[in-house]
Amino acid sequence: MKNRRFWLGLLVMVLTFGMTVVGCNNDSDNDKDTVGGNGGGGGVFTLTGIPSTYNNKYAVFFAGDADDAPLIVGAQSFTVSEAGMSGKAVQIKSGSVSLPLWTVSQTGVIRYTGNDTVEGGIMIFETESVSQSGSEPIVEWEFESITFSGGSASKTWSQGSDGSNSTPSTP
Repeated sequence: MKNRRFWLGLLVMVLTFGMTVVGCNNDSDNDKDTVGGNGGGGGVFTLTGIPSTYNNKYAVFFAGDADDAPLIVGAQSFTVSEAGMSGKAVQIKSGSVSLPLWTVSQTGVIRYTGNDTVEGGIMIFETESVSQSGSEPIVEWEFESITFSGGSASKTWSQGSDGSNSTPSTP
């Protein structure tokens, strides 16, 4: 299951970078780093053409790797702490979802505004609240190449796959 290892690797890298940021925090509440909301002028990943089966489910976006591309996380909000990573996913409505994007910098977790081309995708969950240790996605949908401009990108469902090298399908 190549895709599960890929996502697990991304989650571990996000957690590692997040804990590095948390470890450098000089505030009195230095055991976690929480970000959220739509503010800050960052980018958005929009996915359209999502099968109606997933309407009213919740999505989280992950892209990049530590070696040659920035780590990018798409969620309404997320928290990185010593206990792991948890977050608030974005609801899928009418076959579409738009996720605010975040990345890790030397100063902390910030809104993503870059111009990169990366591999990434979404995970869809039954619930809005997701956590690294307790949430199992109902589907993982991957894209081999996502090009961001000014921090934003869009894809259609048919441009991705479930990671098994099969042709895109609906559930």
